[in-house]
Amino acid sequence: MATSARPAAADPAMLLSQWSSLSESLAIRWPDVPDGHALSLEDQITERISAAGNAVGDHLETLSHDMFRLKVDARHRRAHLGLGGGDTEHFALRLDSDIQFEDLDAHFQTQIGFGYHGHTVQFALPMFEVTPAEYRSNYGVAVKLPLFIRKF
Repeated sequence: MATSARPAAADPAMLLSQWSSLSESLAIRWPDVPDGHALSLEDQITERISAAGNAVGDHLETLSHDMFRLKVDARHRRAHLGLGGGDTEHFALRLDSDIQFEDLDAHFQTQIGFGYHGHTVQFALPMFEVTPAEYRSNYGVAVKLPLFIRKF
């Protein structure tokens, strides 16, 4: 009598019950596929805008021998702009602006610094606002500068 060395055929009902118990235990251990940890498209665009603005600022700073500075933070909708040069032993002039963008408006907080023969003076200008304007199909900007600031 000859016997074959083939494995016995699997019972489909037994395989189905094993698969269902396995899938139930996997569902308990790992209920769902985890979300990706990559940045959303909006955040990726924001980061690239910041990187591009800072790269332009670094190149302008190098080309202007540190007379022009630009730092961009698109995530918080801020920028820092600095102009100026010189040394305080002879003459120095610096203009620094922190800019906050809200919708179409830009709010500027500006400081001006002078230096002459080792003496420095700093002035903080009042915060002003720049908004787009249109008059009779001509486009431009409107600068809103407070003339009187009342502090109590």
